[in-house]
Amino acid sequence: MEAQRILRRRGALRPAMTAATALLVAGVVTGCGSSQSAGRPVADPSVAVTGAATVPATAAATQSDGPSDAAHIVCTDTAETQITGALGIDVTKPLAPTWTGRTYSCRYVFSTGSMRLSVKDLPDQAATTAWFTSLRTAAPGSTTLGGMGEGAFQEPNGNVVVRKDNAVLVVDVTALPATVGLPVRPRATAARTVAQTVLICWKEYG
Repeated sequence: MEAQRILRRRGALRPAMTAATALLVAGVVTGCGSSQSAGRPVADPSVAVTGAATVPATAAATQSDGPSDAAHIVCTDTAETQITGALGIDVTKPLAPTWTGRTYSCRYVFSTGSMRLSVKDLPDQAATTAWFTSLRTAAPGSTTLGGMGEGAFQEPNGNVVVRKDNAVLVVDVTALPATVGLPVRPRATAARTVAQTVLICWKEYG
């Protein structure tokens, strides 16, 4: 049985943001202060799940049979509200989270394309570093992003990868058009906005 989630309401969005962060998340005026969920996936029985993924600053509980709270947050109803509000567009289909290979993911489907958010739960800092480094190595020409998590980069295709504690977030925008949202912005900018929004949600639950 999946362990009980410990999701805590933290109130309004913390005001302490840098100017750069404020620009990235323009339009995000409230936090992820709710425990409503888009639904829990059934773990893939073909994937062996061992050990406990720990995300100390972003998850209040540790699970051995399901995603950490940090992973789960990206597919909650409240995260959806914050992300679509930041982008200025709504999803056209419900989120359908999946949990496989220690990765929790869901696809945000819009009228003009879709975006996949995923969080990889790792057992410790060494494993997190190794996974983050492997993703960067697989995307030559990536650009380092400052002030995001404990390390972040943007791939040439616009995807954003961020590490925080023992989790690695990937915002995959390759199925979006070149520009997206209201106001319209390049999809690479949209990816950074989404990544920062998720980090704010993680901070609130930390």
